[in-house]
Amino acid sequence: MHVEGYLRTDKLAIGVGFFNDRSGQAGLSVLNANLSIAYHKGFGKLGNHRLSIGLQGAFIQKRVEDPLFGDQFLGHNQTPKNASNEDFQRGLLQGDFNAGLYWRSNFKDKVRLGVGFGAYHLIEPKQSFVTNQQTGEKDKKSVLPRKFNADLSIEAFLDKKKKVSISPEFLFMYQQPFMEMLPGLSATYYFNTGFRNNNSISVGARFRVGGTTPDAVIPMAQMEFRNVRLGFAYDVNISQLKTASRNQGGFEISLAYVGETVKSFKANKSLPSRRF
Repeated sequence: MHVEGYLRTDKLAIGVGFFNDRSGQAGLSVLNANLSIAYHKGFGKLGNHRLSIGLQGAFIQKRVEDPLFGDQFLGHNQTPKNASNEDFQRGLLQGDFNAGLYWRSNFKDKVRLGVGFGAYHLIEPKQSFVTNQQTGEKDKKSVLPRKFNADLSIEAFLDKKKKVSISPEFLFMYQQPFMEMLPGLSATYYFNTGFRNNNSISVGARFRVGGTTPDAVIPMAQMEFRNVRLGFAYDVNISQLKTASRNQGGFEISLAYVGETVKSFKANKSLPSRRF
């Protein structure tokens, strides 16, 4: 049964994500597995305007390997000598829930507008590994605060053949008591290899501001080919933190595959077996 046929200009999307990270001398590791579902409601005869509603549930596993506590040190000796009296567990299992709205408009295939809002950690999962020795419970104040994002993006094509576009964008993030803003600008060149019409190369940069303090410049590049997107970014710190980081930035790489329904495969005359 073709769900896409019944939805007409609407779309139903399902996604699965995994994330694993390890950091710090204590060996804090975080494993995040999530399931997402989104419904995209089209407006207009051709569905040029679309409202998207997305929900995401996540399972999170956290573990710490070798933590150190203050009661393990003797005086000013920098080497821990004692065993800790802290009552803690090395691992945590918890759930999380996120939601978002996104509006996208396409004006005569010349200008594309996107406005979004997202809310994360709605159930504020607990973060503490330490148990209160008097009550025998986790510290209820140690929770992951809710996080709110808002973004605005515009893509304007500069030529009639729609091969070159410029895209200003702005991202705002707030998680009590911290605030961050990332204005950015990118340019994209679209080309046709005969297989698809949305192959592209993009270059640009973002400027990160933490509160009111300029923090970093982030040059970026992305290539899209046959539904596969490969992105690169380098985080160049310009704040006082550059002394501690020894002027070494952070290199990031991303790989994404955008799937299609059978109907879309046929429309693009492509073969699923050659996708990824």
